[in-house]
Amino acid sequence: MTTRLAGLALLTLVVLLAAGCGGSSKSSNTKTSTGQPPSSTGTGPSLGGGSTKTSTSPIPTPTGPQPSTSSTPLANHALVVRTPASTTNLWPRLGGSLVRYIPGQVEGKGVKILSVVKPDVIWVGRGPKKRILVHIRLKGEAAPKVHAGQTAHIIGQLLDTSSDTASTFGVSDAAGQALLQRQGAYVEVSIGDLRVS
Repeated sequence: MTTRLAGLALLTLVVLLAAGCGGSSKSSNTKTSTGQPPSSTGTGPSLGGGSTKTSTSPIPTPTGPQPSTSSTPLANHALVVRTPASTTNLWPRLGGSLVRYIPGQVEGKGVKILSVVKPDVIWVGRGPKKRILVHIRLKGEAAPKVHAGQTAHIIGQLLDTSSDTASTFGVSDAAGQALLQRQGAYVEVSIGDLRVS
């Protein structure tokens, strides 16, 4: 009889502890780091009258620029900039200011390399007035072997220029300096996000 009472007392203690633990969970109306309400993993209030349990495990994100998964694949020779508001064809805008698209993601597929300024700096585009400067971030790797006439696929970020961008990147011709100043932007591409053919 004593063993039965001890077992019943232990079972009662376990039930009370379980009920007490369920009532101490935090409110489920908080938002996760992505700004979305957490998904519910419980079916309602716990035994202790607490709120529904939630799962807020982080969602892994890729590093570096990634092509947009919501957009259609780029046509060959396309050059676009993606901002939170829209995806914009850059070709007709290369003669003017690009500042409003900073810090958008630039993607070009099969764009022509017009000239090599330095081993890590190139002009891509369709001609002297329809081009944009691309700086290749080498990350300790050797500069890629590129030359005028090749085509490239790039994914990078549109960054604003400063007063010394032209000299820093070795842009010495007057037309290139003027275009860089007028655009107010250049593309920063990681070496891993540049494919040349």
